[in-house]
Amino acid sequence: METSLVKAEQSVVTADQFMPALTIAQAVQRRQAIVDAAQQLMKDGTDFGTIPGTPKPTLLKPGAEKLCSLFGLSPAFYLEDKTEDWTGDGHGGEPFFYFRYKCQVARGQYVMGEGEGSCNSWESKYRYRDDKAKCPRCGAAAIIKGKEEYGGGWLCFAKRGGCGAKFKVGDTSIEGQVVGKIKNPDVADIVNTLCKMAQKRALIAAVLVAINASEFFTQDVEDMTGSSPEPAPEPEKPKHISETQRRHLMASAKEGGFVTAEGELDLESIKKIIGKFGFNSSKEITEDKFEAILRRLRGEPEAEV
Repeated sequence: METSLVKAEQSVVTADQFMPALTIAQAVQRRQAIVDAAQQLMKDGTDFGTIPGTPKPTLLKPGAEKLCSLFGLSPAFYLEDKTEDWTGDGHGGEPFFYFRYKCQVARGQYVMGEGEGSCNSWESKYRYRDDKAKCPRCGAAAIIKGKEEYGGGWLCFAKRGGCGAKFKVGDTSIEGQVVGKIKNPDVADIVNTLCKMAQKRALIAAVLVAINASEFFTQDVEDMTGSSPEPAPEPEKPKHISETQRRHLMASAKEGGFVTAEGELDLESIKKIIGKFGFNSSKEITEDKFEAILRRLRGEPEAEV
């Protein structure tokens, strides 16, 4: 039996291989392009956001996509690993889903950077949900504990989109509801979300590496911690009340005595009350004024619940 000895070719190392691919001037120009993009192209709260306790803004998916376009990068995703246990047989009876993706971003034939991202259904934000008590009348998750000075009980709070209905202490339609942190019974509905989230995390990791943007942004931290980025503060516009709230308002007005001699709603008197709050009709009423108008039509004291 013959043994062949293959002599490895010696590669010649040249001085150029130890030199930067860019000149200093080009590197400075490239860095400035990222600075200009963050200031002129990207929007705080949409493309990146600030999470309390983190030193740098976190890069979000829209921002990563804009940076890809700016630097001519094309992302490609590769599934590295997955687990799909629909019945939970392998995980103590609880369904479990896991996805891990690699993302490569390339410019032409050259891969400029890559990153990995994973997501699974046992992450707290997907495994559990926070169930809140819902109003038996309008269905809104706006039930709060009423103040004792106003009779206590429970209130479907209008400022949270509720109808203003009140319920007594001991009412099983409220107190019989299961609330708080519970296991998500519909985890199969979010399988596609988990898959997309893993891809998103991989994309952001790859972009940060490819364009050297870690100086300016951090990884998509709100996905890791469950926190949400703080967008630039914008004044909130009061929302108009719903049709259910408007009907409830009219019913309360009738109970409060705003009726004509014929037993019909006294629309003129109701309009005058609404006008005192700056509205021309009930359709213009905003949620921040709903409670006050409701109390006025009911003939109740004008104190906040």
